[in-house]
Amino acid sequence: SSHNTCTFILPDGSTLEQLKYKRRNRKAAGPVWDGNEPVSPGGKRLECASNGQIRTVSSDVAELYGAPLREFTRTAVLCGSNVVFVVDRIKSDVPVKVVWNWLLDNRDGALGYGFDQPGFISANRPGASMRIRRFGPDGRLSGPTWAMLHDAYHTLPGRFCEGKPGSGISFRITEEQASESSLSVHVILLDESGAIDGWTCSENNGSYTVGNKDGKLRWTLTVGQDGSVQVR
Repeated sequence: SSHNTCTFILPDGSTLEQLKYKRRNRKAAGPVWDGNEPVSPGGKRLECASNGQIRTVSSDVAELYGAPLREFTRTAVLCGSNVVFVVDRIKSDVPVKVVWNWLLDNRDGALGYGFDQPGFISANRPGASMRIRRFGPDGRLSGPTWAMLHDAYHTLPGRFCEGKPGSGISFRITEEQASESSLSVHVILLDESGAIDGWTCSENNGSYTVGNKDGKLRWTLTVGQDGSVQVR
């Protein structure tokens, strides 16, 4: 539930996470399938499209969490090889606080990172850098915290594929106010270390624009009132 997705704080203070049993399809009973339909994985893919340098994937995963969520649509838009827009549209039957979890790879111990309120995260490796910038309702950034990043899951603990403490670095952004409807945009920028600081990122009336220093790369994402996404 904390693998670069959201959790939700309910009015009673409890946390709503993905239902783990929903994330595993039912397997055959022995070598012969028992005839029953597999358990639904819970997510509904809404769009998977490619147009030149723009690639879009959108899904509604509210069913993975259950009530009171009615909609959790995440749209990821890859623009070229430097920019990813992540648009989250959330609707609930009761006011909830949204918590965004960002898990960074530190398996080799070479990750450098920084952060600033209310929602700016940077990550650096020799020769490569990443920036995450959030736009949306007021939030509070917390972290970093030690986490574990696994190469693969195993039914038994302590296996070779299990990540060690500190193999992941986790940040969280928590909304200050609970609401029944929420729309947030995270912009992820990736470039060589010497070029990452030349990128700019801004928002104006529902449009989010990123561009590099020499002006050769520029992308604008617009989110409509109905949650539709357009990029130019």
